[in-house]
Amino acid sequence: AASSDVLAVTGNLDIDGATLTVSGPLGAASYTIATYTGSRIGTFTASVPGYSVDYSTAGQVKLVKDASFAAWIAGFGLAAADQDPTDDPDQDGVDNLVEYAVAGRNPSVSDGAIGTFDGAARTLSFTKRTEAAADSAITYQIQESDDLGLTDAWAEPTVGPPDYTNNSVNISYKLPTGKAKTFARLVVIQIP
Repeated sequence: AASSDVLAVTGNLDIDGATLTVSGPLGAASYTIATYTGSRIGTFTASVPGYSVDYSTAGQVKLVKDASFAAWIAGFGLAAADQDPTDDPDQDGVDNLVEYAVAGRNPSVSDGAIGTFDGAARTLSFTKRTEAAADSAITYQIQESDDLGLTDAWAEPTVGPPDYTNNSVNISYKLPTGKAKTFARLVVIQIP
């Protein structure tokens, strides 16, 4: 990213019929590949696995990492049989979909705990992966139950912020007081 080239145009950028070719490893969430002060004519023909060309910012053309589970999981070199959202190739008890949804997770390495619990504040928290939080097919919920769903069904808390927060950066829940026990879990759903 530090050594990537930027085409800076004073005036109109005409890329009608142009092909974008990228060399070298990519990893950043986005790269600005061109800037212009006038208007843009045309679009690039490009095939960059895991990335798309984004023209949505006036005066800029960016290469943006795709926000999809399929693009993310393909980047780990796992066998096709280990790339399903419900697979757990690193056998850490966390399936691929949750590994995608939570920041800092890698489906090919056992990463340990996926969230944090602050006992003094009684708050369970998870940091969302930026790409997954931007992925419109992914939803997050924390659910609670008094008996692991045996008679008290798992349900999303009915309280709002600050006790239950679900934004683009994290999801957290402050467990209630006055109960003998409360169980909580993170649920990640991929909408087909």
